[in-house]
Amino acid sequence: MAFTSGQILTAAQLNTFDPGTKITNAGGTAGAPSYTFNGDTDTGMFRTGADAVSLATGGTARLAVGSTGNVGIGTTSPETPINIVTTNKLGSTFTGTIDGEGLRVDQSNYTADNYVSLVEASYQDDQTAPHVRMGAQFTGGGSKLVFGTTNSYGTGITNEALTIDPSGIVITGNEIQVGSGSASDPSYTFASDSDTGLYPHAADELGVAAGGAQIARFSSDGIRVVNGSAATPAYTFINDSNTGFYITGNNGRVEWSGNGTLGGYLLSTGVRAVDGSASSPSFAFKDDSDTGFYRVGSGTIYWSGNNNTGGYLWNGGVRSDSGSASTPSLAFSTDTNTGFFRQASDVVGISTGGTERVRVGSFGIRGDDSGDVYNFDAFKGNNGSASAPTFSFDSDTDSGMYRFTTNQVAISGGNNTGIIVAGGTVNTAGLSTTTLTGFQYVVRNTSFGTLYHYTSSADVKENITNVTASDASAWIDALQPVTFNERWLQEGDESDENKAWREADVQVGFIADDVLANSTTAQFAQVEDVDGTLKGVGWKWECVIAAAVAEIKSLRTRVATLEAA
Repeated sequence: MAFTSGQILTAAQLNTFDPGTKITNAGGTAGAPSYTFNGDTDTGMFRTGADAVSLATGGTARLAVGSTGNVGIGTTSPETPINIVTTNKLGSTFTGTIDGEGLRVDQSNYTADNYVSLVEASYQDDQTAPHVRMGAQFTGGGSKLVFGTTNSYGTGITNEALTIDPSGIVITGNEIQVGSGSASDPSYTFASDSDTGLYPHAADELGVAAGGAQIARFSSDGIRVVNGSAATPAYTFINDSNTGFYITGNNGRVEWSGNGTLGGYLLSTGVRAVDGSASSPSFAFKDDSDTGFYRVGSGTIYWSGNNNTGGYLWNGGVRSDSGSASTPSLAFSTDTNTGFFRQASDVVGISTGGTERVRVGSFGIRGDDSGDVYNFDAFKGNNGSASAPTFSFDSDTDSGMYRFTTNQVAISGGNNTGIIVAGGTVNTAGLSTTTLTGFQYVVRNTSFGTLYHYTSSADVKENITNVTASDASAWIDALQPVTFNERWLQEGDESDENKAWREADVQVGFIADDVLANSTTAQFAQVEDVDGTLKGVGWKWECVIAAAVAEIKSLRTRVATLEAA
């Protein structure tokens, strides 16, 4: 049966074909397929070459079968059994709802957690069971990509060898093995940092690399790291990479650094630190980095506070800086302006409340270097009393010394005043007796400060010599008795009544200044050292009595001689 070009065959005509008859036509093109459809002449089948045929829709080749049996989608020259060529659909975004360029497998009877095979294969074409498979599992809230393998051809797929879960986590059913790798090209690495990761350093050793260099290795012996340095410690911190621990050689010590600078090291014998300074002590505190201890020289440890040297420790003891009255070298935690400080060379000052109170040196307790004695408040107290002396004792608070009145000091014992010192005299107080035999006078030796009874025995005296008549006569002649009134020496104004009584009380005695000024009677004077000069402050009445007795005895002898003549 013959046809003309463009002829349309009817069903009745096709039914008349002899089964052995061939229908032939020209090769055609994608735009004008040889075999097409009435009303859609650019869709159909055409010949693309020797032993090759294609299907076209809308004038464009869509599916081709090459002379070798390769199937092409989007290409008329397939190079593999299935070759797909299409324009890019996803662009630079992999995720989302846009359909891609590859194969798509959809199930028509979805049930949660069912597996869907995407690609599978067997080791040979005569096998009915697959031996490797890539599939998907839809969990109801996400999808998993699953890779299956077999370890027995006869039983098909036996292992879920690798699973990528909905979050992108990779799960393996056994282990992952990679090539050996090296520090510069680790076996396990990162997409954005290919020279950082893990690799086998040696047999049974795992190496760790960063930036292409080994930084550590793991083995059955433990963890080992590179030596490091002060600037790049082996053990360091995420937020402070130049602070940590490192070693500089096989010397048995671990060094530490801070901000890239050596801080000290650890030895089997203990901890050692760098020398440090007042501003950055070797041993300091987290919240006070310029306060602590540091080394300045051999055998000497200094301490500092707020970047200021406070003192030092050495084999000779503890030494501190000089300090001042307001900031004593040795003070108290709750009273920092009270304590001891160095006032000058060989002079120690004592301050309270930031003010110097006492100064102690080789000269004793004084004021400044000129030798003036300070009027130190530290040695002043209230007047006190016999029951509560100003200066007393811990275990005997009613015994001690107190101010009796103006220019008079008293000593009490057991709440009773025993001695009163006024000017150059010492008086007993509180003694009473009904007979003179019970009244004991007390005399003070102004040169030696000793107290003694005027009737003391010979065992407390030496150089005893009898007074001669001529000595007694010279003494009596040189002494000049006078009458006088005592002056008012108390505080405040004297009352008229007291003044009248005092002026009526005319006394007889001697002037101490005159007694001392006369070389004959000077030994009768009581003296006091005033600024290096002896000053007469009284007269020794017991000496005058002895001189008078000697003179009386001399006169009696002369009277007796005259009466006998």
